[in-house]
Amino acid sequence: MEFIDARRLTGPSLLFDRPGSILDVKCSEDEARALVPAWEIHVRQMLAALGWPAEREYASLILKGGVSLGFTAAIDVLYAASEVNEWAYAACDAELNGADLPDFPAAVERLRQAAAEEANPRLLELEALADEHGVTMLWDDDEVSLGLGRHSKTWGVRDLPDPATIATRASVMSSS
Repeated sequence: MEFIDARRLTGPSLLFDRPGSILDVKCSEDEARALVPAWEIHVRQMLAALGWPAEREYASLILKGGVSLGFTAAIDVLYAASEVNEWAYAACDAELNGADLPDFPAAVERLRQAAAEEANPRLLELEALADEHGVTMLWDDDEVSLGLGRHSKTWGVRDLPDPATIATRASVMSSS
């Protein structure tokens, strides 16, 4: 079993129709079958310790030569979610292969700090507003846009307006 990558999924993928984190592991089919349930147990354990909402999707895709494991997460904590996946892999490696067990309390503290630094409640408010009004929202590490074309509005991801002021902007709220 070999860790390949943990990364964020910023939109629809083979696993989900929404954002999350994916972990790719090189392994045999038998190893994948043992890894999938162990991974989900460890991810759920960490997410509970972090106090993240329990309602999320978990998925796996066993491929020739490996497995992809993922869970959905809020768009403002996708880097921290990927770190959760990395920790879960290390915990599985310890459980299944006898590797050193990662320090759970230290990992919880580190991941809490990472999620707190990454958290952006206003981004989540804008996402909910866009969903509510059927408006396209595009975002990356630097900018957030609502609407498309000449009616779109773009802001810095850490300089977002109050969503209440956007709801009254007909040009943005009517474009999709």
